[in-house]
Amino acid sequence: MLPLMWHEVGAWCRIFVLFERAEYSTPARCLRYAFARTDRYLSRARKHKEKQLTGLKELSILPVKLKSDFNFTPIGAFHVFYKLFLQGWTCYVMFRASAFGFFVLLALSFSSAVCAQSTQVKQAEVPEMIVASPGVPVAQPTQGGGQTEVERLRGEVQQLRDELGRLRALVERNESIGAAQTVAPTSPAATAQPRVLQDLSKSTAPTIAAPDDPRVAIATKAQGGDLSGAGNLLRTDRLTIGGYGDAQFRGSGVNERAEGGGTPSFVNPRVVLGVAAVLSEKHNIFFNSELEYEFAGHEVEVEQAFLEWKVRPEFGFRGGIFVPPLGRFNVFHDSNLNLTAIRPLINQFIVPTAYSDTGVGVRGRFKLPRKMKLSYELDVVNGMRATGAAEEEGEEAGGAPPFSRLTGQAKAAEIGALAAQDNNRNKAVIGRIGFAPLGGLEFGVSGYRGRISDDDEARAYANIFFFDASLRRGNFLFNAEYGRSNIVGAGVPRRSPAPPAFNPNDAESVAELAEFLAGRTPGQDGFYLEGSYQFRPRFVSAHFDEGGYIAPVVRYEAVRLDRTIKNFFLNRARTTVGLNVAPSASVIFKVNYLFNHTSGPVPRLAGELEEEFGLRLLPFKGYGRNGFSSSFTYVF
Repeated sequence: MLPLMWHEVGAWCRIFVLFERAEYSTPARCLRYAFARTDRYLSRARKHKEKQLTGLKELSILPVKLKSDFNFTPIGAFHVFYKLFLQGWTCYVMFRASAFGFFVLLALSFSSAVCAQSTQVKQAEVPEMIVASPGVPVAQPTQGGGQTEVERLRGEVQQLRDELGRLRALVERNESIGAAQTVAPTSPAATAQPRVLQDLSKSTAPTIAAPDDPRVAIATKAQGGDLSGAGNLLRTDRLTIGGYGDAQFRGSGVNERAEGGGTPSFVNPRVVLGVAAVLSEKHNIFFNSELEYEFAGHEVEVEQAFLEWKVRPEFGFRGGIFVPPLGRFNVFHDSNLNLTAIRPLINQFIVPTAYSDTGVGVRGRFKLPRKMKLSYELDVVNGMRATGAAEEEGEEAGGAPPFSRLTGQAKAAEIGALAAQDNNRNKAVIGRIGFAPLGGLEFGVSGYRGRISDDDEARAYANIFFFDASLRRGNFLFNAEYGRSNIVGAGVPRRSPAPPAFNPNDAESVAELAEFLAGRTPGQDGFYLEGSYQFRPRFVSAHFDEGGYIAPVVRYEAVRLDRTIKNFFLNRARTTVGLNVAPSASVIFKVNYLFNHTSGPVPRLAGELEEEFGLRLLPFKGYGRNGFSSSFTYVF
């Protein structure tokens, strides 16, 4: 009330000044002045009404307060005439009785403030005026049929806004593609990298909580989404194609899971092609897929192929082949997101990264107070298996079956078998809860529970627990993850017996040790800690693309394939040091050296038994040796 009163005081004071200029020196002049101003008001009203304006917002002949208080109606015109005449007559009286005029001024100001207050309350019940863009008429509800006209205009304006949003998103995407295709920019504007590629320079600390931009259907994994590649899939897009890959050099003691080893080799472990499409823009339904070519097509797998309906940021439903969130690295395992050339040990033997499965799931994220976020995911899938096709594959390769002491779960989730037929009637359940207390920091807890045996065999279950954490502060990055598995069921001891005595010159001793290593492990555990800092000195800024950097990398990790046995040679630790050079946000050169340490002495075979390396007694040839590795990683 008080601000309105002072506003009215100002209005009356302005009228009093006009009186001193002889505008209101006599009652007749007051009347003539009111008629003249009302006539000007009506003429302006007719002009603006032709432009479908229903307010006095652009009318300059009246004070600002009057512009918002009255509409273009006869009653409004009479109200203007009455107020102008009343103000003029009052000023005339005040001039004649100035001693009493001050109190009259305050009384009239208070009454005008009360009227203005009631007018604002009435206006609050009317929808606000719509302002679409410069040059678009401003509409305000009127009486009778004007309401229908206003609703029609409001609908047209909303359509224009939607169309403008789609055009803006399309322009931004075209600018990103144009900037990415520019080889030698010659102007400062041309040197600007697309925002997506700029984000890739900070892409090594993704979180499960994907971006909240409503224009994005699927964000890249670098930004916490599911899309492989360098560009997001917008809701206005029809189709997008991306991917990643790497080419490596591995020393004789460097390997992943139970593949290769023994000789220094150039390898091409993976090339992944991602294809995604928007199927319904209005309902935000999309399709996402990844096709992985391993070792130049020696193995071809559909790593992901799922349909998702993202109803709200807090709830989404998907089904098909997808990567469940069993730990952080299993989701963000892409080569451009991995700090080193070789994947962590726990993601080779406890979770067979990239572990993908067939099923359905729900997920979402919530915004909490103080910019905190909470994410969740719950999936029902076929689950990993220790028998059936997986066991036959292990035996054909001359090695141990899945969930054994020798190879752990390295071969427990071959997607070709999981997507064809489940080996039992029970389904596995996977869930994760993530919490981000502040920007750049996230904690996550995930778990797995599923039957691994066939229906006609004794029941055996795998329980896997993971805890992960990631921190990104400026150019500093830190990741940590801990995993633990328990294999329970009939025929699985809670603690393993001591390994049999080994004689490298005795074939029977070798066979006994091989049988022991092929047995089912009661449990495993492991962890890794890794950190990196991206430097951008002057020569990097001068010679590298925007987003380029030089980053030293260090990782310490350990895994126990049978945590119940002490001094077991298959329990080991590793320290990796390296340097990453990224001339652009989409290309990374990695150089690493790996220091390996085993908990017990590694068996050494002689003569004919040397072929047992990598088959029955060791995960791969050259196991336990230090080695050098490097890679050329790219994302597009």
